[in-house]
Amino acid sequence: MKYSLILFTLIISFTGLSQITGWNHSDPITILEHSGNTITNYQLKLTIDTQTPILNGEMLATGDDIRFSSKCNGGDLLNYWIESGINTTSTQIWVKIDTIPANGGKTIYLNYGNASATALSAINGTFVGPHSSTDSVSNGGAGGVGDSQRGFRFYPNEDILVTAFGKREPTGTTRYITLFDNTTQAIILQRQITGPAGQYSYQDIPSPIWLIQGTQYLLEMYQTSTDGYYFGTSSQIGQHLTYLDMRYCNGCDQNTFPTNYLNDIHYGVPDFWYYSKTNVSPSPTYEFGHFKTRMPDDQLICLNDSSALNLELLGGQAPFEVQWMGTDLTNDTILQPISYTSDTLEYHVTVTDACGFSRIDSITINVGSLPVSNLQASSTILCDGEWSELTVNPIYDVIWDDNSTEDSLVVSPQITTTYHVQTTNNYGCHSIDSIQIIFNVPVYRTQLIHKCFGESYSIGNHTYALNGTYIDTLSGISNCDSIITTELTFQEEIDSEIQQIGLTLVADVGGTGYQWVNCTNGNSPITGATSSFYEATQNGIYAVITTIGSCSTLSNCISITTVGLEELDEIENISLYPNPTSGNLTIESSETQELVILDAIGNRVHKEMIIAGKIKQINLEDLGAGIYYLQSKTKVIRFVIQ
Repeated sequence: MKYSLILFTLIISFTGLSQITGWNHSDPITILEHSGNTITNYQLKLTIDTQTPILNGEMLATGDDIRFSSKCNGGDLLNYWIESGINTTSTQIWVKIDTIPANGGKTIYLNYGNASATALSAINGTFVGPHSSTDSVSNGGAGGVGDSQRGFRFYPNEDILVTAFGKREPTGTTRYITLFDNTTQAIILQRQITGPAGQYSYQDIPSPIWLIQGTQYLLEMYQTSTDGYYFGTSSQIGQHLTYLDMRYCNGCDQNTFPTNYLNDIHYGVPDFWYYSKTNVSPSPTYEFGHFKTRMPDDQLICLNDSSALNLELLGGQAPFEVQWMGTDLTNDTILQPISYTSDTLEYHVTVTDACGFSRIDSITINVGSLPVSNLQASSTILCDGEWSELTVNPIYDVIWDDNSTEDSLVVSPQITTTYHVQTTNNYGCHSIDSIQIIFNVPVYRTQLIHKCFGESYSIGNHTYALNGTYIDTLSGISNCDSIITTELTFQEEIDSEIQQIGLTLVADVGGTGYQWVNCTNGNSPITGATSSFYEATQNGIYAVITTIGSCSTLSNCISITTVGLEELDEIENISLYPNPTSGNLTIESSETQELVILDAIGNRVHKEMIIAGKIKQINLEDLGAGIYYLQSKTKVIRFVIQ
């Protein structure tokens, strides 16, 4: 991860850009957050060269014109405290920062160059406080040993800034308040504090002092021979401190380091005011200069993928103007456009904030090729109990469907299954390949086959033409053989002969269906001619297709040439009347013979013996109305029963 920022060893004034009205100079300082949490009200300690701008006449020698703001043109002013070193190259200044975004940056502005400005440096408002070290302990009364030190041993739980010493005692006399270093027994600071009896009184110390986290200190109040003191059982202490014990000495003076101790008690009571600050670990850092851009030098994407250009801004003042240089971008004026490049490409970006500061950064998008897995199987067709080994190119990392990562996978599916593998190359690019393994199940089946007369049936390498039951083994893929049992029957031969009786053609009556055709017109069907008889109404050549079940056969063709030469109801050697009839029919014949009566579809419905020259009367009422045919040896007469 690279950062783009010009680093300054000296404060450089950016005149001509926006600054607070009345101030001539504004210098950006960019703060970086490292803890991963958004920080609020943070006291940042800056080390600043104030000597150079003072020597150049740009800053007041007192530093009274120093201001910190959240915007380059002023905006919200920030509380600050100049701790030490004005007009030096290492002036210590604390600034209270309102907020710093997590893992981000914030730019503040040091403003100076106003001859009429008054000082605003202050501890109060910059730090949190003031707090009391004893939290106003109050107990006990006057009396006790004089010429003594009374106080308590403690250590700070964090660094604290002490700004005033105080006391509470019963006589209202001036007392020495002394702060000792417990390790060296040296006096850190001693002040005489005045104030009325029975209440806490405080006086500012000349220069605030830092007490360091974990270091042990003693705070003592000296009492002369005529002074009394309070006492009481208590270990009460300020929230940022840890109480250890009460320390005292008798027959001593204000400079004596007390070595005697008691637990859980306060004598006195000495006190001090202190300020705390916001503590963060790791703490934010800062750099002189305006905002930063943060973006990796290069980024890898895989072929056919896209990637966001991960540009981040740390600090600066919104709004920002963004301009990318490069192709295959979704938008070249936003912070994180999407790149769809198919080849390695370098992008450049220029970012300018509202204060007029600009940054240039770049990133190279490298395009990685996709792995070619070359997925193969030792067999792609399996029978029950067989297995196949799936393999890929061993140079890649692999993940199979079962999450295994070996170069090969042995499978034995029970159904046809598609297997997948994801391969990853050294670029980290993935591809997914698949292969289908076919699972074959042998077939055991009995089938009923019916064929027409003269046909045959083939299965496997065999052909059958006779009725029977046949068992055949059919070789399957990968030795998965099937056993087929065939029960084969053939239709008997259909009688295709037809007879001509006068103008009537008669087919064998054993068929289940008939269709008379015109032989002279390509055997085209004759409309409505679907009975076993066909009465020709015009000369022609005719045949019949007789059907039994699913089998059919075409008869021989017969030529009729006598239409118009004789009447169907006046045959030379036989006659019948009346025609039509109500059911009673009179028949005369020149020959003795047996006559047959057929219905319209050729079914025999009656027979009668006729004596030559004799009139025969028969009753056919039970046949019902319809068309019927009287068939003799050589003639057919049509009649109608009404």
